[in-house]
Amino acid sequence: MNPANVLFLVVLSSLKLLRFTSDVKIKSISVVGGADGTSPSKMRAFINREGIDFSDAQNMQPIQEWDLAENLQGVLEYQTKYSRFQGVGNLTLHFPDNFGGDATQIHYIGLKGEATQLKRDVVATIVYELMPNPSDHKCESSFIDHGLSEADPHVRTIIDKEKQRQFRSLELIASENFTSRAVMEAVGSCLTNKYSEGLPAKAGNSMSRKGFGCISLRWKEVGVNVQPLSGSPANFEVYTALLNPHDRIMADESTGIVDYDMLEKTANLFRPKLIIAGASAYPRDFDYPRMRKIADAVGAFLMMDMAHISGLVAASVVADPFEYCDVVTTTTHKGGPHNHTIGGLAVCLNYAQSPEFRAYQNKVVSNCRALANRLIELGYKLVSGGTDNHLVLVDLRPLGIDGARVEKILDMSSITLNKNSVPGDKSAQVPGGIRIGSPAMTTRGFTEKEFIATADFIHEGVKIALEAKRSVSGSKLQDFMKFIGSPDFALMDLVSELRMRVEALTTQFPLPGL
Repeated sequence: MNPANVLFLVVLSSLKLLRFTSDVKIKSISVVGGADGTSPSKMRAFINREGIDFSDAQNMQPIQEWDLAENLQGVLEYQTKYSRFQGVGNLTLHFPDNFGGDATQIHYIGLKGEATQLKRDVVATIVYELMPNPSDHKCESSFIDHGLSEADPHVRTIIDKEKQRQFRSLELIASENFTSRAVMEAVGSCLTNKYSEGLPAKAGNSMSRKGFGCISLRWKEVGVNVQPLSGSPANFEVYTALLNPHDRIMADESTGIVDYDMLEKTANLFRPKLIIAGASAYPRDFDYPRMRKIADAVGAFLMMDMAHISGLVAASVVADPFEYCDVVTTTTHKGGPHNHTIGGLAVCLNYAQSPEFRAYQNKVVSNCRALANRLIELGYKLVSGGTDNHLVLVDLRPLGIDGARVEKILDMSSITLNKNSVPGDKSAQVPGGIRIGSPAMTTRGFTEKEFIATADFIHEGVKIALEAKRSVSGSKLQDFMKFIGSPDFALMDLVSELRMRVEALTTQFPLPGL
């Protein structure tokens, strides 16, 4: 695809429309801006949308937006979410702001991608304002929707400088590497909004299978846990699972060639419960069959920490430890603390000092009180009789239902909350209550009106759960779960209808940052 080369000067905000003579696929967009604060700080893209003006661009949801870097030498290339940029007939780029200059300068825009036909001509149309009215361009979105350049310029600068350091440096640290764009997208995806409790269930196993598909093993031969945050807690999990206090651990501290004869002799004398292979500065492969034989002779477990060589193992470049070791641990990154997490914390804590954050937290409380009051009107018993903070604890026992059953029915209806113990409960697995929080939907823009509607949705779900419980022959929770997943569950139409109305409400409120 031929890049569109332009030189133009716009004030405060600009739109650029690119029309293509055939549909194209766009992989990346390159931008060169001006100096002294005149370079654009943000870029928003719209595809196949004709006739967009500045008002439209401010109010419409872009297909993707980028925070741009300032005053770095050379052409800066910004990757697209490629699956979204297929079959592009025209592309509108909106540059809403710069880095403080009186005008915005864009010297070059380039596109990389593929044309679906032989013709690759690009027709460029520049739309600009000579005398913009600032009131026409006020951004009504909150901090939660701001890009990093706007939300925290200081951290943005630190990241840009580190990017240049990495780009210009000859990186030879054995435990470091560069993360792929796909992995960065996954790490910075909506998965960051969700945590998981307990051992990996179906969703966790699905990702574990995907992650370890590169290892040439039948899935049933191994159990995988991908939850530890780093290598140290992963290894500690192994120690606490296999060892008792005062059990002996044996590992080779040296960085020379492993002497397997000496290892066998020492193991026979020392009688360890666990033998550990793996090293951070060992340039040779390991003889796993020999180590397995030594471990079996003394009744020891054999563990391999393959953190440094896991990529080589996955590609079958070095020997595979899985066939011989009882436990294998690895990491995908070495060291800590994790700098990307610290950067995110810095931005978060800076925002927590702002007046907007205080206003948001006040909304969290007022919304939660509206939810609580509506539940009381509907006849529910609330622990403590109400709320002063971000959550409501509902005691369902007076209704003859428990939190586990209600949680499941509501989850099937696209309402996510959690079962929770209430005073006097005897079982944490089948507690008598549910816990409802207001922060997440307040972040998405819910007001008291929507939280009152939320209480009504929950009430409908509770009624379905009660009816389902009455329809089950068995009294155990597993009987209930089996029943609602079977074709005999006659209330599924009610669940589907409730889910449809819930989603009709929630989809009016965008997910922040996505």
